[in-house]
Amino acid sequence: MNEFTGVTTIHPVGAGILGILGLATLLAPRAYALLPTIVLVCFIPVSQRVVIAGADFHFLRIMTVFGWVRILSRNEAAGFRFKPIDLWQIAVVGIGTAIYLALRTETSALVYRLGYAFDAVGMYFMFRVLVRDGKDVDRVIRSFVILSIPVAGFFLIEYVTHRNMFSVFGGVSPITHVRDGRLRCQGAFAHAILAGVFWGTTLPLMVGRLALVPRERWLGVAGVLATLFIVFTTSSSTPVMSVLFTIFGCGMFVFRRRMRAIRWGSVVALIALHLVMKGPVWSLIARVNVISGSTGWHRYHLIDAAIKHFDDWWALGTLTTENWDAWGQLRDITNQYVFEGVNGGLWTLLAFVGLIAAAFAGVGRFVRARRGDLRAEWFGWCVGVTLFVHAMNFIALTYFAQMIMHWLLTLAIVGAIAPARRAVPAARPARASRPAGLERGRPRVPAAS
Repeated sequence: MNEFTGVTTIHPVGAGILGILGLATLLAPRAYALLPTIVLVCFIPVSQRVVIAGADFHFLRIMTVFGWVRILSRNEAAGFRFKPIDLWQIAVVGIGTAIYLALRTETSALVYRLGYAFDAVGMYFMFRVLVRDGKDVDRVIRSFVILSIPVAGFFLIEYVTHRNMFSVFGGVSPITHVRDGRLRCQGAFAHAILAGVFWGTTLPLMVGRLALVPRERWLGVAGVLATLFIVFTTSSSTPVMSVLFTIFGCGMFVFRRRMRAIRWGSVVALIALHLVMKGPVWSLIARVNVISGSTGWHRYHLIDAAIKHFDDWWALGTLTTENWDAWGQLRDITNQYVFEGVNGGLWTLLAFVGLIAAAFAGVGRFVRARRGDLRAEWFGWCVGVTLFVHAMNFIALTYFAQMIMHWLLTLAIVGAIAPARRAVPAARPARASRPAGLERGRPRVPAAS
């Protein structure tokens, strides 16, 4: 994919699809304004882009421009209310950009950070404005459920033929990569791991919707099965771990009233393991080898090196990590937390962790506010599981391309459902036959209060 960075790359079919999806974004009812963007992410590689005076506009950024033209022309931002998660997102971008540019004075560095800020602020707030309440959240998840089925169809074709049909757009190999005898299908995504993680992280949202919309349960089950098939065909450990974390996180729902004790117990257990193990507790990552050929040792080595070289990056980040080992293998930063620290110092890393904590706090307020409404609690819990899977992915992957969109959309979903202030638990519904949150089989997740 790097060969396309900074180079205008447009396939006629890709340009046509972009035009249709952009027009749909401008003209569709607000309820479906994000569907074209989700379609683009699933079926058009990020190699499709326009470069103007060094500014790199891949198609997802162009769709963001369409989105904001729509919002401003229709005054759809009226009534938007900031929440803590929004301020944390601005802090991550602002602090990170200031520190990044303090260490780098080249024009290319400014252009890069402006592009990053355009994604992290422009795309995020586009999602926040267009995803306002529970109904909007349901439509987004339903879009993923429906689209997972044709995406799985393309992955099935790739798995059978060993050819990637999306290679006509560039940015993905025409021949499916094989590792240790296993095909690593990727579809329109920038990497097989990215494809698997994208859908593996969508899985808890689909599972949460299963209980909330019983009349479409068959569709939800089809989406879950399609998602699992996509993860299987990528033959990568990180996507498989996303599914396992989803299972673990959803299973913890029965202990939701005891999560404070479980969290502190986990911290104590990790400290105890660190004291009794021969190596540091983070060396356990090196032993994760779900699929042969995995690079668990590299991920452990990166974390260990970042800790040992704390003096190199804590103040303003660092220009290079090549000197962190004798082989120069740590240029590949496969850890979002380390990436934030390397590019923005300790302060950006703390802001990023604060953003994640604020997102979890927002989901917690939603779940407490819906206490007694089992289906709504379950849905909110599954949104929290999605955050948990993202947080675990960050240990093994630095997000780029389609995963940036997924992360920002997840934060926007949290912003849509999270109460603006500490919520009082709702009374238990009087009629057990129709728990609050449902109306004629359709979800009615309450808007933030």
